[in-house]
Amino acid sequence: MKLVLVCALLASGCALASAADSRTNDLAGEWFGAHQENDLVVRTDRHYTQGLRFMWLGREQEADADVWFARWASKLPDFRANFTAARWGTGLWQNIHTPTDLQLRTLQVNDRPYVGFLYVPLMLQRRGRTMMDNLVLDHWEFDLGVIGPEALGDEAQNTVHRLRNIPQSRGWPNQLRTEPGLALKFQRTWRYPPGSDDGFRVDALPNWGASLGTTMTCAAVGGQLRAGWRVPQDFGMETADSLKPGSGGFAPGTYAGFGMFTFVGVEARAIGWNTFLEGGLLHAGHRVPVHPLVGDV
Repeated sequence: MKLVLVCALLASGCALASAADSRTNDLAGEWFGAHQENDLVVRTDRHYTQGLRFMWLGREQEADADVWFARWASKLPDFRANFTAARWGTGLWQNIHTPTDLQLRTLQVNDRPYVGFLYVPLMLQRRGRTMMDNLVLDHWEFDLGVIGPEALGDEAQNTVHRLRNIPQSRGWPNQLRTEPGLALKFQRTWRYPPGSDDGFRVDALPNWGASLGTTMTCAAVGGQLRAGWRVPQDFGMETADSLKPGSGGFAPGTYAGFGMFTFVGVEARAIGWNTFLEGGLLHAGHRVPVHPLVGDV
């Protein structure tokens, strides 16, 4: 089991603009977000050590609108759902992975490799209802990036270490060699119950999804449970290596202003390939054994 502490910073002005659109015409507005995870908050610096995302989702359009992303979305499998809105988005994301001992200059054959992954996601989302009239969000994503020195993992980690007066990571010369990082991802998320509530509310957000690519090939199932006052009418929070980023905007319903909530999330994954542990596909390199089944809380 892996315990992840998440620090998510959302652009509140853009989120409020999304909410206003949702209230007036049932379509979410433009959304910007920043999301950072770093194990320094729990006083470690190893393994999955940093995840950083800057992302943008455009304004929703009617699912049958004559715009390029709605036409593309209409060609995707609907998995027995009726969609009323579509949007697209992109961003700039970076993940960093390191072994435990950052002071050794030599290759650590019994620990995971140094590797950075810098990439751009192309995201397509559709929102609607299932045949059972439950709210649903489908997220499709194609990641295009680079693994190796060009991913700037060394520069990013050691710049932060210099600013915080932390000893430098010395093993980056042993990082995985340069190669492209590609992945096609899908996640479906439901939200129960579908109604809105200006007061106390509890909702559930089950999901399933999959990734196929040179970076990660896996299948996943999980969900979140939220409870609080004026819980937002969206599709939940995510970690930086989730198949779906924060959904942004709001599902159908009224926006009631300031609120607060707490949540718990779980996910199980069946892993077919993980290049951050098993080394590159194009270049033979350092690798460690992979657990085929993993869980996040």
